[in-house]
Amino acid sequence: MIDYAERWPMQDLVDLMTALHDRSKRLRVLLLSRYSGTWWQILRAELTSLGVVADPTPLPPIALTPELRRETFVAARDAFAERLELPPDMATSVATPPYLGDGYFSRALTLHMAALVAVHAATTGQLPPADQSALSRYLLDRERLHWHRLHAKGHAAPGVDGAVTVAAGTMARLVYVATTTGPLDHDDARKAVTAALEDPSAADRMLRDHRVCYPPAEQRLALEPLYPDLLGEDFVALMTLGHQVAAFEADPWATDAPMRLVGASNAAPPWTPRLIATLAEAARRWPHLATEVLNPLLRLRPELAALAGGPALAGLLSLPGLEPPALEAVRENLAQRGLPEFHPARAIVTERLTDYYLGGPTIFGVTAIRRGQSGVRHAIAGNLRRALVELTEAVDEARELARILPNHHGDEALAGHLLNLAGVVTQIDRLDEAETLAREALALARQVAERDPHTRRALARALTNTAIILRRRGQLDNGLRHAEEAEDILRDLASTDPQIEEDYAQCLMTIAASHQALGNLKVAGESVNNALQTFTRLDGAYPGRYRDRRARALLLTAELHFLSNQPGEAARALFAAVPLLRPLAAAMPATYERMLALTLRNLGTMLMVTDRPTEAIEFALEAIDMGRKFRTVEPHEGSAELAQALITGSGVMASVERDRDSLAFIEEAVRILEDLSTSDPRHDRSLEIARGNLKLARKRLSGGLE
Repeated sequence: MIDYAERWPMQDLVDLMTALHDRSKRLRVLLLSRYSGTWWQILRAELTSLGVVADPTPLPPIALTPELRRETFVAARDAFAERLELPPDMATSVATPPYLGDGYFSRALTLHMAALVAVHAATTGQLPPADQSALSRYLLDRERLHWHRLHAKGHAAPGVDGAVTVAAGTMARLVYVATTTGPLDHDDARKAVTAALEDPSAADRMLRDHRVCYPPAEQRLALEPLYPDLLGEDFVALMTLGHQVAAFEADPWATDAPMRLVGASNAAPPWTPRLIATLAEAARRWPHLATEVLNPLLRLRPELAALAGGPALAGLLSLPGLEPPALEAVRENLAQRGLPEFHPARAIVTERLTDYYLGGPTIFGVTAIRRGQSGVRHAIAGNLRRALVELTEAVDEARELARILPNHHGDEALAGHLLNLAGVVTQIDRLDEAETLAREALALARQVAERDPHTRRALARALTNTAIILRRRGQLDNGLRHAEEAEDILRDLASTDPQIEEDYAQCLMTIAASHQALGNLKVAGESVNNALQTFTRLDGAYPGRYRDRRARALLLTAELHFLSNQPGEAARALFAAVPLLRPLAAAMPATYERMLALTLRNLGTMLMVTDRPTEAIEFALEAIDMGRKFRTVEPHEGSAELAQALITGSGVMASVERDRDSLAFIEEAVRILEDLSTSDPRHDRSLEIARGNLKLARKRLSGGLE
């Protein structure tokens, strides 16, 4: 069992699971976490490639209604009363607290905490807490009393010479450090305590004293946190200035403690992800942590947000208390990283900034810029509906601005917004509208380039995007001419600028796709190979940033090899694309999951036809699993994708003589396609093929076919 799995480094989890998979024929591993989200999707993709079944099991709240909370509280109260030897009549006199109507108490942990505190208060003759913060304060007061007594009595740790020397105030700071860093090996723990408390000579003594109060689960570790997490997060919040709980005195030291813990250098210490995740989660209930701690921290060290990763990053950027300067700093840092995994986070932060700036007075023209930025970020992250709204408004205002202030800057801005909108409209198959928008953008870009040659790169981009749309519209020769004009411009602009190289390689991809559609496979292959080499070189220089481009180039390469009757080469290209697509699909499922599923299905087919059916099985089965998932989200389109994956899976199973599995898959495919074809004749051909395969599968199973 692995607790707090979402806080493990991803590669450590993968390495551990790989080692366990290699050593055991049958083993069940339980990963416990507070979140699923992106980190789980990436891990599941990694595990699936190992042949490991990885299924999430959401644990719903134990008591969603006040009535259920009261029942659960009473059951827990009676159990605690029995263990604490409270007389039955006193136990039943412990009333259910009035604050159970708060949804915060729908979880088992918070209900059990409330019950334990109520019973303990009855045994000591104290009044029970009146609200959520008082509940945490009651428990934390007990912790502080424990620290004080150990120090006052001079209590020594078993097997350690000397007594507990630090006073309760210093122990509170040590507990803060432990709660925000988590368990560390002794060297790192010493560094964390030294950084936070700025007393290197006392670090070992303080770690020993902390160990007395909170013995670590593993002897090699130090700084055992304050559990449960909710209590630890409340402690961090109450230690920090800005809360409104008068009965709990904050420590001004805690406001700057996170900055001390991360240090001033660019190399963040290993406990940074846990620190940011803890502060972000606590800030959901304690808003002053965002205003007093996270805002100044992220303004000065915006790269820390990216280090949080996964669910912590999304949660952090969604905090209401984060202010525009901090969000701007984080957005700029994420943009510099350029990694596709951060596209969803960039969409979140851009949307928040757009809503903020447009919520007040704005300079005419700024709205178009903000809307345009937000629309592009949403488009990249796969949020096409929001992108369409934002970019449409950006175009409307840019058009009005260009009318009022006619100059080439206004025309250039309008052309950019039009192209971005055309790209989104293309993705939702409104091709007539997309062509109209692209042609208008291209005309403006030509006018601007005639007046200012420095804008020729923008003209080349407009030509490339227009070529893509024209190809989609079936205007193959026309589209190719546009792409080749863009190639001439970009070749002339070629330099060491990676953005120019990226544009040039993308133009080559467009040329390759046009030649493929025209049947010029050799020329297409030369163009896409040059593009792939460029994207591979750029990805080496900027790791991960061009993963998407490399994957798309490999997929086009595979398609060209298939059309050239080279299934082995096609399989090789698809093999190379899969590990590039997995993290992309996990980070941005709306954009890349279907691309991954199609790649897996095609890879299964290529392996089967090249006499490697055993290898094909895992990819075919994974494609089927993804098809079932798509079907639950989009019944019509998902059903069609599932049917195609089942047809492929049936063929793969037949090739390894698993005839019953083959029959089951093709029978399911036929049922799905029969249902689809009743309302959509586009599926008639697939149904005809599936029925033919069904006859063959039945013959094989009955022994009627050799």
